[in-house]
Amino acid sequence: MTKASDKDTSHWDDYWRHGFLTSCADTFDGNYQGKLRQVWEEFFRSAKGNATILDIGTGNGAIALIASRISSELQRGFLVHAIDQAEIDPPAMVKANADGLAAIRFHAKTPAEACGLPDNSVDMVSGQYALEYTPLAETIAELARVCAPGARLLFVMHHAGSVVLETAAEELRLGELLENSGFFDHAADLLRRMSKVPAAQAHLLSKDPATEESREQLNRSASELSSLASQTPHPQILQNALKSVSDCFRQQRALGPEVLPLLAQYRRQLEANLARLHDLQNAAVSERQGKELIALFKTQGFLTEPLVDIYHEQELLAGRILRASLPASA
Repeated sequence: MTKASDKDTSHWDDYWRHGFLTSCADTFDGNYQGKLRQVWEEFFRSAKGNATILDIGTGNGAIALIASRISSELQRGFLVHAIDQAEIDPPAMVKANADGLAAIRFHAKTPAEACGLPDNSVDMVSGQYALEYTPLAETIAELARVCAPGARLLFVMHHAGSVVLETAAEELRLGELLENSGFFDHAADLLRRMSKVPAAQAHLLSKDPATEESREQLNRSASELSSLASQTPHPQILQNALKSVSDCFRQQRALGPEVLPLLAQYRRQLEANLARLHDLQNAAVSERQGKELIALFKTQGFLTEPLVDIYHEQELLAGRILRASLPASA
């Protein structure tokens, strides 16, 4: 089971700069609460004092933050390293949780397969929706290098049949329809025409056939997208697109031609979101891939437990848990 390391992290760089604490902020609520949070709290509470913890694919530090808080609560003195291949800076980007984040050593642009920590220095490894995004053979070899004897590892991974994947598949379908609708192109065309006319002469545009045709195309497209949004349980992508374009038209008179870069920025945000959803879809672990993953850990000398499915409180499948450990020294 191999996955290529995607060195282009720009869509994730932009995402984490928004200050989201979780990787599914717009996709599914509760991924770091409830039963999943209990799993992590139990894991970190079982750590010895002064343990060194490595959280891979940390994003803005949601899991590392749980470890940091438990360390503070129990006065355990954990040293928490949190790495991500993206350009992250959680203490600067996340408005809440400042104290807990400040206690974590974040390492940006640091892939899991080359974390840079010393040999045999890590007592616990964590990762939620993280391991499966990495080149697995290389990452597991790196974890074997940095983990001390007796180290324990816990990963929550995307399950190919989970509610997160079902939601992502629907959002990707809607995103493709949105891109094919020409909605942003119609909006750009109309905004461009409006920006060429002084505000005092804006009323003359209603007499320009080309401008009116552009307006009608945009309205038809917006109406179709609104109808689609009303028919899906996951309308966020469509709603965001409609809101973004509406925002551009509200600001057109004040910004003039500069409204076009704003529209382009909104469009890039949509494309980045779709790229993240594609990453998620490609990372999901099937039954066959789960067995291959276990075999990779065993090859590196890890002891593993059978994969376990975990559910949200609503009995919706959330993901798949992998636990591993290194034998303690004889």
